[in-house]
Amino acid sequence: MDFEYSKIDSGIRIDKYIGTDKAVTVPATIDGLPVTAIGEYAFSRCTDITEIDLPDTIETFGTRAFSWCCRLTKITLPRSLTGIGCKAFEYCFRLMIFGIHNSDDVTVKLPDKVRDIGAEAFVNCVNLHAIKMPASLTNIDYAAFKDCESLAFVEMPDSVTRVADAVFSHCKNLTGIRLSHSAAKIDDGTFKGCTRLAQIKIPDGVTEIGNGAFRVCKSLTAIDLPASVKKIGSNAFRGCENLMTVKLPATVEIGRDAFRSCNKSLKIIHC
Repeated sequence: MDFEYSKIDSGIRIDKYIGTDKAVTVPATIDGLPVTAIGEYAFSRCTDITEIDLPDTIETFGTRAFSWCCRLTKITLPRSLTGIGCKAFEYCFRLMIFGIHNSDDVTVKLPDKVRDIGAEAFVNCVNLHAIKMPASLTNIDYAAFKDCESLAFVEMPDSVTRVADAVFSHCKNLTGIRLSHSAAKIDDGTFKGCTRLAQIKIPDGVTEIGNGAFRVCKSLTAIDLPASVKKIGSNAFRGCENLMTVKLPATVEIGRDAFRSCNKSLKIIHC
């Protein structure tokens, strides 16, 4: 057996991989019980692994479950997965493909039952190009996709009610995103340093643009904020040097330096 494991209420938790294979298949059962969880640090720093296949019995990944798997390029995710733990895939530099178990659809796609993406879950996964988020997703935690430099497009389902601070910060190649219509705030630093983000539609219902939310988004040329926006935080659009036109609600509160170091010809229009 290439795994250290423990019995938990729901079945078996994988605590540590101790094998030497480059392509690893986690069994669906151990000792007659279903494998339902990948524990904290279970595969962390298994630097020779290139591929992992997980069974449909697994529901959660613990903190740093696969962190620093520097050669991991593909992981097959279980359909039963409901949560991705904090820093689960941090610094998986080569990770490019998520496949869904028992499916021919090999894409960068999260399974249909995932509700939560933990803080810094995919930080510095520099080869991820796109993410398909399921309609079950409600929460994306702090800096979940920070420094994913190849991430180009994200489509966020309307089920998402919370997008925490810095979620997409420094995603330098992000050019397009479809935001959830259920989130009331674009949090602090959400898109900070997304230097290729040229346009974004802020949904009706958003009430606040957080501090530094779009700071140094150098490709933004225009912003049209809906009437629901009541507050723009400090430094929200600071350093957006090509921003030429901003349409704002007439009564919006504007924080300190919200538009500092933007284009000298910037026109702010109160609608």
